[in-house]
Amino acid sequence: MFHHLSLAVVLPFLSACSEAKAPESSALLPDAGLVVTTVAADYTVGALAMLDPDDRSLYDDLSSLSSDPGVSVDDGVVYQVNRLGFDNVRVYQPGDWSVPALEFSTGTGSNPQRVQRCLDRLFVALHDAAALGIYDPETGVRLGEVPLGAYADADGIPEMGSLLEREGRLWLALQRLDRNNGWVSDTGMVVEIDCESETILQDYVVGPSPTLAWDPGGTDALLVRTGIYYDPDGAPLLDGGIFSMNLDSGDLTPLLTEADYGQNLTGIASTPDRDVVMVVSSDADAIYSVLCLDRATLSLRVAETTPSFITASLISPTGEAWVATRPSWNDPEAPGVLRSYDPDSCAATGEPVRTTLPPYDLAWL
Repeated sequence: MFHHLSLAVVLPFLSACSEAKAPESSALLPDAGLVVTTVAADYTVGALAMLDPDDRSLYDDLSSLSSDPGVSVDDGVVYQVNRLGFDNVRVYQPGDWSVPALEFSTGTGSNPQRVQRCLDRLFVALHDAAALGIYDPETGVRLGEVPLGAYADADGIPEMGSLLEREGRLWLALQRLDRNNGWVSDTGMVVEIDCESETILQDYVVGPSPTLAWDPGGTDALLVRTGIYYDPDGAPLLDGGIFSMNLDSGDLTPLLTEADYGQNLTGIASTPDRDVVMVVSSDADAIYSVLCLDRATLSLRVAETTPSFITASLISPTGEAWVATRPSWNDPEAPGVLRSYDPDSCAATGEPVRTTLPPYDLAWL
């Protein structure tokens, strides 16, 4: 990365917090807003929550979840994954949160990460399997798979992660973590999949343990974040960066690098029509920062720093950025809160919203 901290304004964390409340009826829940999974500080149990961004009302006990719950939204449908040890997908139709409209298993030990609907099928990235799962969106019946064993490293598993869709094609991140060698990743990849034929069209080597987001610089590019955080001995690694990947050629254009910036990059968030990318970073002492990267000028500012653990971030269609913060080994008594920012000014907005259980993952409905 470019080390422009001297140009940054570091803002203090706000002390006041909005409180959660329980809905009297599901009819009172907003039609759009922030969908949140929350998990106890000791990772024993989780819950499903929703935040109304207009008045910051939080309804955070909509349904009980596992202790490792992810969430995504596609075309107004909420897909909630319960990961390793639970291995299932729940589908929620907004307006009835207490019971999922559909729940199906992805197989014992499959460790589902993300769900993406493409054409008339659900594609599920399975971190601990060697094939992308394909399921019926109405019944949850497994319809097939896209084999990925050819992309595995020595442990036989390619470690699927991020999954994005556009115009009948999928882009899937393969972290390729070597479980036999301290979970090191040297050659993470992105594969492009045609949804109709369920075949791989292209594959690209992008760097260690990639995650994906849409590039606001254009519709023909992805943002790729690469890098693993520690070596097998626990020392920080600065082996990654943020790149724009051209979807036609696979060419990578560096935007920020960990080596230049001096910190690990742990997350990215953007929308296709925003000029600012939100970046989460962590230094050698696991102090986290929320950064604003101007996509056009590559200038970098710091919105806030915190000893809390930042687990997820997104930029909503309304243009506001949100992050989920949890207790960490630096600050085990830190409250679990949702924080928001204006990406253009790179300033915190409103009061942080405290959840009953610390927030874990985020999606926008």
